[in-house]
Amino acid sequence: TSVTSLSDGGDAGTFTFSKATELHLTSLPRYTASGGLSVGVDEGGVIAMGELTDLDAAGEDYKLVLSIDGPDTVSISKISGDKTNSKITLSNVINATLTGYDGEVVIGDDVQNFTSNNLVDVTVSGNDLVTFTATGALNGNSTTADTAGPALDLSSQGDLETVTLDGTFTTVSLGSNGNLVTATIGGTVTGKDGVSLTSNSDLTTVDVSALTTDKVNIDGNSDLEALTLDFTTAAGEETTQEGTIIVNNNESLETLTIGADNIDNLTVTNNADLTTIDGASLTAIGATGTPNVKIIDNDFNASESNDEDDEFTTDSGMDTLKVYLTAVAADPDSNADVKFDTVDSVVNSSGVETGSDQIDQYILTLTAKDVTTAASDEVLASYAYIVTPDAADFGITINGTVVTTDVNSATSNNPAAAIDLDSNSTLALAQIAAAASITRAASVDIALSAHLGASPTVDITFYNSVNTTTNGENLSDAAAGARASAGTNIPDGTSTGTYLTLTIGGLTASATFDSSTISDAPGAAWAANIADAWNAKYGGGGVSNTLSLVDTITYATTSNVLNIKAKAGSGRRAHNMAVSLSLTTSGTTDTADWKIGTSDGSSDNKLVGEGIILVLKETASGALSAGANNITGTNNQLTTTLLLNSSSGAGANTSTVANIYPTEARGDGAEGAGGDAVIAETDVEEVSTPAVSNNRVAWLGN
Repeated sequence: TSVTSLSDGGDAGTFTFSKATELHLTSLPRYTASGGLSVGVDEGGVIAMGELTDLDAAGEDYKLVLSIDGPDTVSISKISGDKTNSKITLSNVINATLTGYDGEVVIGDDVQNFTSNNLVDVTVSGNDLVTFTATGALNGNSTTADTAGPALDLSSQGDLETVTLDGTFTTVSLGSNGNLVTATIGGTVTGKDGVSLTSNSDLTTVDVSALTTDKVNIDGNSDLEALTLDFTTAAGEETTQEGTIIVNNNESLETLTIGADNIDNLTVTNNADLTTIDGASLTAIGATGTPNVKIIDNDFNASESNDEDDEFTTDSGMDTLKVYLTAVAADPDSNADVKFDTVDSVVNSSGVETGSDQIDQYILTLTAKDVTTAASDEVLASYAYIVTPDAADFGITINGTVVTTDVNSATSNNPAAAIDLDSNSTLALAQIAAAASITRAASVDIALSAHLGASPTVDITFYNSVNTTTNGENLSDAAAGARASAGTNIPDGTSTGTYLTLTIGGLTASATFDSSTISDAPGAAWAANIADAWNAKYGGGGVSNTLSLVDTITYATTSNVLNIKAKAGSGRRAHNMAVSLSLTTSGTTDTADWKIGTSDGSSDNKLVGEGIILVLKETASGALSAGANNITGTNNQLTTTLLLNSSSGAGANTSTVANIYPTEARGDGAEGAGGDAVIAETDVEEVSTPAVSNNRVAWLGN
């Protein structure tokens, strides 16, 4: 009734006797030694241990790993398997019955008849099964919630004759079992691959009447003569119920009854003897609503196809599919190829027989339109210019119409071919985007707008002098004063492991500092090292320069000031882009201090552009390209290579994770995908293969 461990003279936990006919552990209630227990006798013998549980002396679950080898019969009902990683391995067992066990099960060699009423995890490593009966269940011991049940694969079991299933499984696959005669599958199969019965040469009986799943595949079962697929469809693990039935290559199949409904994908092909089908219960497509139906290359016959009376005469049962095929034909996403394999007599619309013994007479052929190039609307141009406040002779004339007006004129807002802009950027912006100018631009089909933010920049100053008591953004006033009183530079006592990280617009670069890189002018050293780190990654020649809107950071050799500016051509994309510094220190005396922008506060920790972006956007095709356009007083016109309508209909030169085209005035802070500068593009016509629709479904059952 109590042991520390069992051993046959080898490893602890191994208690096997290959010539013994009986092994009795009749009173043993538990075996809690680590490593589990392996028991075995001569094949056909007896192992008696009916009191064994997986509860410890305190009545708590423990992990029992149990291997049983040799007995004719194994019947387990007191072992629960409730502890994670519990496992039972069976070998050389004629009849094995597991009741209430929900641990892992391994079915090894020479296990013939297996039964479980609570199967949650099974591996079949042997190939000697004759019967398999199991109720699948959800694994309550899994570290993640099990909503699918076990996956069951009983393939290439050469002795397998009967399979009976119930409960819940993820998938069920019975393939290449040369002696399998009967498969009864009930319960719920949740996975998208459903139930698959393939290449079972002796299979004659399939019962799925109690099954709920969304897919059944019956393929290559050469002795199957009659098949009824009356399962219930359900979405299972998928978001939307679809419904799939495949009946292919069953060379002896003569009759097929489809009792399921809500089927999107129905394939019945290459069943050489299939003469009769009953689809009366099949009335609707699946919820996904993308029907694909193929019924060809079987042996369905119509005695007559009559174009005069719009009817087929047939004993095949194809007319029972009329309601379903009508639903398929009504869905615009449908593909279908449904044919009589032979028609004895073909009568034309005048009642004259025009043919006999015709093959492949269509009932329904549908091919959805195949779009290779999607249609796209015309893209109107948008021109963008950088304008500097205090620019002289600023003016806009479009197609001979003067757009510019002068808000400072004695005769308010009169048209002016050119005006002088104020040096104040806010006042200059008001001059450019005067209401009267916007109105005049609209009269020639142009939407005029102006925005602050051109050529944004910001400086970072690193503090340097031992006499500086003024603090920046990283030190308090008190800390700065203490530093000056001590007469120490910034930093003091720096050692390996001090990192300074610069972040601009979400991109980061870091520099490492130690005593060899910080001299008596530490501010300049901080500036130089962090600038070099940024430039190596994101500057004009950096390895990731196509990811950054910020150009090469500049600084004077002896200066402790960094100048950060946006890349030329980027327009206002970097305007208001956040800039920050962070310090990771290796010692208590490591420090640094800096100022971003003009103050030691955080409100100006960003790039700011004082220049103005003028945007002229077409509201009618050709408004900017037709006639004479004269835009004066600007620094330069911004450009882009982005094409919203390429020949593929999907655009060209679009921004990617590796390249945001930082020298172009496109999105990322401007106006989205097109940005300020947009290339005019004509519309793209759809290129597609037309849909095909040949429909005689109405002829069925007339």
